[in-house]
Amino acid sequence: LQFLYFIGCPPSPPHQPLNIMYSDDKLRQVTHKVQLSDYLRKMQEVEIDKESMDQLVMNYLEVEGFEEAAKHMREESGMKVDTPGKSLGERVDVRNAIQSGDIEEARRRLDKSYPGVAGDSYLQFVLKQQQLIEIIRTGDSEAALNFARDEIATIEGLSQECLTELESSLLLLVLPPTNQDATLDEGRRLATASTINSAILKSCDLDPVPQVRQYLRLLKWLQGNIKKNISIPPVTDSVKPPFGSLT
Repeated sequence: LQFLYFIGCPPSPPHQPLNIMYSDDKLRQVTHKVQLSDYLRKMQEVEIDKESMDQLVMNYLEVEGFEEAAKHMREESGMKVDTPGKSLGERVDVRNAIQSGDIEEARRRLDKSYPGVAGDSYLQFVLKQQQLIEIIRTGDSEAALNFARDEIATIEGLSQECLTELESSLLLLVLPPTNQDATLDEGRRLATASTINSAILKSCDLDPVPQVRQYLRLLKWLQGNIKKNISIPPVTDSVKPPFGSLT
């Protein structure tokens, strides 16, 4: 945020859609050369109001489904809820079910609360693919093959990419345990939960990408567009800038 204000392209105000499209004319106006010492000083002079920072944090918590953290932050700050209560609460239930490996429960909750999401053929595949992997975890090869044949292969409209993924999952049945880790670890559950979470948000006409991630994309885009006109240290690490702390 400091960088955006510094180059004269402040982000959208809180409660408004994020606008990441800045004109070339705006960028061409940034033509001055800046020394590192002046850059650090000017960056420290940029003030980001607390409301903007609170909105960024709250947006991230709500989009990612951290219900308890969002609840406590609302109580302490008095902020309003941007996402529907049903969307947040039931998204958390679906996510928790997936991350615990209970895909049947996740599908049941989707059928009840988000039938549009549950009826999508690709999302059906994503969930049933994860359910297949959970069966493979148990070591029951026969049950896994039957599930793949009866529950996944019968989904209409599957792309070749999906069928290839299905074949890769079935290969886990013959691979030694050491070669199965990448697919069977917790990261696979998290990826599936993230895909379904995004689909639920889209079905509620909500942006599935937290604003803080959009700002990071905007930062990268702006730096690439103005690097010929302005000499400043690029921010390549959003957590720890390579030129040191700005505080």
